Amino acid sequence: MPHAARWHLPLPDAGRTRAQLAQQLRATLALLKEAGDSDDALYVFRLALLHEDMHHEAGLYMARSLGVAVDDARWLPQPLTEPAAPLSLPGGPWQLGSPDGAGFVFDNERPAHAVALQPCTIDRQAVRWAEFLPFVEAGGYTQPGFWTKAGARWLGAQGAPAAPRYLRQSAEGWLQWHQGRWLPLNLHEAACHLSLHEAEAWCRWAGRRLPTEAEWECAACSAPQAFRWGDVWEWTASPFQPFEGFQPHLYRDYSAPWFDGRPVLRGASHCTQPRMRHPRYRNFFAAARTDVPAGFRSCALSAASR
Repeated sequence: MPHAARWHLPLPDAGRTRAQLAQQLRATLALLKEAGDSDDALYVFRLALLHEDMHHEAGLYMARSLGVAVDDARWLPQPLTEPAAPLSLPGGPWQLGSPDGAGFVFDNERPAHAVALQPCTIDRQAVRWAEFLPFVEAGGYTQPGFWTKAGARWLGAQGAPAAPRYLRQSAEGWLQWHQGRWLPLNLHEAACHLSLHEAEAWCRWAGRRLPTEAEWECAACSAPQAFRWGDVWEWTASPFQPFEGFQPHLYRDYSAPWFDGRPVLRGASHCTQPRMRHPRYRNFFAAARTDVPAGFRSCALSAASR
């Protein structure tokens, strides 16, 4: 169902919802008891569990939009440290996607294939509000030179906002809509609820660029101790497309309908269930979405692109 229509569904009340969930859980556990323990036998159970995890995350960011307080510390953003020197990737071949024998994977992660990477430097963590807000304060939302054509159209459709979603400036400083009220913004948190267009505009302002999904995956897998991820979903410069040889899995509409040029997001957010997090997961949202807890990190421009 289209995302915009979900707000108007005739949903059951809380009591009926809990009863239905309990019934579904009993039925699922009975089926699981009879299933084997191979990856093939457990595929549907894992798919259903992870799909529910996606809706759990959607519930959390819908709660923020509605002003419903979420006090559980597991789903709240954590501050980041001061940025360290960027991580240097030497370039060369990289195996993009999930390899054979990796257990459960989503269909769009397969098949793994070799890609050639150029040397680059990439941020070790997501861009924080401390780095993003100088762009806002410099009037970045009103300067056309920082925005792509698609970004300019998005700005116009939003009524030309002067700041990101859920933020406003006051005499005391920046405030953030959080837990259903306006609270002081923690500048050390990852910049969040940004569209792809805002991420691209900041990069143009800063003289940097978004990483490709292959660069992101290479950094996350090659230097796990130096590359912090999981604070926000991270926009990349790569379109969501099938890998060569793609075959849809049992849930045929999970990936295939969305190979429409929308961007890939990598990583996870502070709202993501831990079992959902792995560095080869490919998320995909429309570039204009700001309800999703998404941000970005950046790469240095190559000499050829300066």
